[in-house]
Amino acid sequence: MEKMTLKRKLHQTTSNKDVIMTNKNHPYKRERVCITDYSPVEYEELVFMQPSDYEKIFGCPDGSKKCPRVPVVKITNPNNQKSVHLLFRTSREIKGYHDYAVMTYTAIKRISDNREEVQNLEFVLVSKGNRMSFYWNHPNIATRIAIRMGAISIFLGLLSFIVCLIP
Repeated sequence: MEKMTLKRKLHQTTSNKDVIMTNKNHPYKRERVCITDYSPVEYEELVFMQPSDYEKIFGCPDGSKKCPRVPVVKITNPNNQKSVHLLFRTSREIKGYHDYAVMTYTAIKRISDNREEVQNLEFVLVSKGNRMSFYWNHPNIATRIAIRMGAISIFLGLLSFIVCLIP
């Protein structure tokens, strides 16, 4: 199957069921979805989508040996083309939604230009992402710094090796 870019309705995740009840008549266009499968810290690096989207994005069925072990998707704001790389996940707690992408408020902020767009962004484009971009711009600062320090160390190691070879 051919890999593609999907247009998905954007929802915002929360781990607090009370937020869903208090925000029923909220002026925002985006619905909140309560997911308790993961800890709130893990949410920052995840986007929740329906299982059938996996094969559409990666071109192979989930669990296949040809599929990536770390399924990274690129979420793009169609208004300004800003993007964020997140891990693809599904959740049994999401019921009754079709063609959706559920991600955190922080991730939505990263692809928006201003507060109004953060509140009113309705659709995003989802395509296959790059694992290096995911780790390079990871939402957890400890992971981000470790990857960047590792890359700098490799560069300096190669540079010192080349300098040693010069007579």
